[in-house]
Amino acid sequence: MTVYAKTPTGYPSVAPYAKSGGVWVQAKELYTKINGTWKQIYLSGGLLDTSVTYVGPNSSLASLAVQSDEKIILYGSFTAYNGVSCPRIIRINKDLSIDTDFLTNVGTGFLLSPYSSVLPHRIAVQSDGKIILVGDDFTNFNGSAVGRIVRLNANGTRDTTFITNTGTGANLGINGVFVDSNDKILIYGDFTSFNGVSKNRLYRLNSDGTADTTFNTNIGTSSTGTVRSVIHIPGTTDYFVVGNFTSFNGTTINRAVALKNDGTLYTTFNTNLGTAFSGQVFGAIADGNNIVAYGSFTTFKGNASRCIVRISNLGVYDATLPAISWNLAQNSAPQIDSMSRHSNGKISALTSGYITGYASNSSIFRLNSDFTLDTKFMSNAGATPLTIYSLSINLNNDKLVLGGIFESYLNNGVYGGASDILLQNLAIVGGDPGY
Repeated sequence: MTVYAKTPTGYPSVAPYAKSGGVWVQAKELYTKINGTWKQIYLSGGLLDTSVTYVGPNSSLASLAVQSDEKIILYGSFTAYNGVSCPRIIRINKDLSIDTDFLTNVGTGFLLSPYSSVLPHRIAVQSDGKIILVGDDFTNFNGSAVGRIVRLNANGTRDTTFITNTGTGANLGINGVFVDSNDKILIYGDFTSFNGVSKNRLYRLNSDGTADTTFNTNIGTSSTGTVRSVIHIPGTTDYFVVGNFTSFNGTTINRAVALKNDGTLYTTFNTNLGTAFSGQVFGAIADGNNIVAYGSFTTFKGNASRCIVRISNLGVYDATLPAISWNLAQNSAPQIDSMSRHSNGKISALTSGYITGYASNSSIFRLNSDFTLDTKFMSNAGATPLTIYSLSINLNNDKLVLGGIFESYLNNGVYGGASDILLQNLAIVGGDPGY
């Protein structure tokens, strides 16, 4: 394993041990003296964190979330973690050991698999530590009837008031949940009613689970197709909503719409979107004051933009960025399934396509802040997981937390080689060199 220090002149490698406050410490958390100051050093980008013990869930993860205290919530079809029985949900500590109190408190959890498709945004952690879970199929959690949505207290016990307020919940699948800056809860997916109220694929709840009637009235007939992601428009409390719809509340718009915080259409933004996307949009992330959207589309407003595009917080297309070069001879229909942004502006993404020069089918790639490929990361990551669907980032140290359906992370790029590390559906991968 190579460990790097960030200096004004580059990234020199450092020894496996260095002194911090008179104490010798070892990677992964390595310290070294730079310009007279002790600095923390991180794993080289793309390398598997071998300081933690891997076995993981015995079946696929539908989603995961990293809490501010670095604990990780896992949710999926698995019934055991590291050989310990668990009811399709578990919380693990940052060293990947089980949070046993949480496991006790969730009780019987999900009796059956709570989802039919793997999507990355089915968990949201609120500022007070409460945990919201959504899905396609579950109607019961730890003995209580729930309608595809449940909220847990920070210790894993059910929030019974929330269950009462959400009532019968959604009639069809909830693809994801977004907790906004005002603690309002937006749920989205394929449903056409919530708690007995007719509403197409988007709905907002107050922080206690009751309906936000003003917002829900203003969105009217809402979306004509699946909603896949909701984020704040950077610098505002308004929303950018994406999916596979072609109109919203009677207004023609292709797979993306901007809403004011009260649910009315954000006219200026939507005018700038114009004809918008030629194909499905799976999600979006904030990138400074811009938005990066990703999916399986090939154009944006008629401009060639295969799978990824950046627009301003007013919906204006950024034509300055280089396009990712896809190897269409290997995969004629690539797509980006999930994406997260590092604190230094780099973007990690999961793809089911081949990037020219890299064997990255159903794998991971990373872009620099100018959208060029991060070749160092790509070299370290190599072939990476065979199939993987979910991506989250631990923002305390920018390490990637990968979850989905896979058995190895091939950090040396040699498929089937002796250095392959057996995993089950979960991997922690180093972020950038830096401090």
